[in-house]
Amino acid sequence: MVKLLKEKFYQFIELWKKEGLLPASKFAIYRYEEAVPVEKELSTLDGMKQPEGVGDFNLIEVNEQNYCSGNFEYPLQSRKEKVFVNIENGYKTYVLIKNNQVVADVWYATNTAAYSNPIRNYLIWFGIDLKPDEVYLFDMYLSPDERGKGMAAFFMGSVLQSLKEKGIKKVYGYYDAKNIPAMWVHRLLKYHELPRLKISKLLWFEFAKANIQNKPSL
Repeated sequence: MVKLLKEKFYQFIELWKKEGLLPASKFAIYRYEEAVPVEKELSTLDGMKQPEGVGDFNLIEVNEQNYCSGNFEYPLQSRKEKVFVNIENGYKTYVLIKNNQVVADVWYATNTAAYSNPIRNYLIWFGIDLKPDEVYLFDMYLSPDERGKGMAAFFMGSVLQSLKEKGIKKVYGYYDAKNIPAMWVHRLLKYHELPRLKISKLLWFEFAKANIQNKPSL
């Protein structure tokens, strides 16, 4: 709990500095999302090319050993604190490194760790029953300096390719319908959309409501 509170504290401070006290307070106290659950069969995965003119990147999977190596840094303290919390829950993460800095990261849960908090409720709400060759992807972050260059799709596509090479056949996840860049990334990667849900977040408590509507799959 202490580690989780540290993560939330730094997240609040970072948002306060970026957007101001009121938006940060609203985000910390209450949020509402129209969640769009998605799934992707990795057998249909197309190759992703790195965007031109963005420099050299290195994709690695972080674990307890290489996280402490000192070979890279998380610019945001909240993302760094998240590592302690999520690794304890059994989750795994990929990071994209540029000039020894983490410019993007995303977490995933295998079926052996899928029903640890905070992912458990989402799997139940979305009706997902992870098999040994499936994973649930969540909480992707991309540095603002790298946005608008096609890096989000390249990063996610690279992660999917790495998971496919590890024997994973299907991935699940979700995005907020108001997050237009996330919508286009998932559609570019040809995810299949599932029935939507309303998710309310009050402090660290989360609640799901009935489906909003069924959107046509892409």
